[in-house]
Amino acid sequence: MKKIIDYIERKFESFVLVALKIYGHAFTFIIAFVLVLVYLFKTDFIHQTIHESISDIMACITFLIFFLVQKSVNRYSLALQMKLNELLVSHESADSKLVHAEHKTETELKEIAEKYRKETLDDSDGTVEGSH
Repeated sequence: MKKIIDYIERKFESFVLVALKIYGHAFTFIIAFVLVLVYLFKTDFIHQTIHESISDIMACITFLIFFLVQKSVNRYSLALQMKLNELLVSHESADSKLVHAEHKTETELKEIAEKYRKETLDDSDGTVEGSH
């Protein structure tokens, strides 16, 4: 049963990574923008109340902002990953398994976090020194 759950989790993680790349891509934003324009020009604003028109415009703006925020988050996450990877690679005692931690499943990350939590608690003098 654990193998099935691990398989499903890995597939879901892959799906999420692909979806985030798609949502943060410039081409996706262009498609969304065109869809919003088509929607706004196809909608009959003349017969709508001002409240309905404002509601439609706000929904369209919110829809487009989602793609902009995702692009920003993707860029920020990549930059942060590169910086952390550089620090891990340059530090002699760093655990090389952490260099590509962003590619691990949530379960694997929890196991690694638990390992480091135990190492920290086992440390008698209060400093964090791993046995890597």
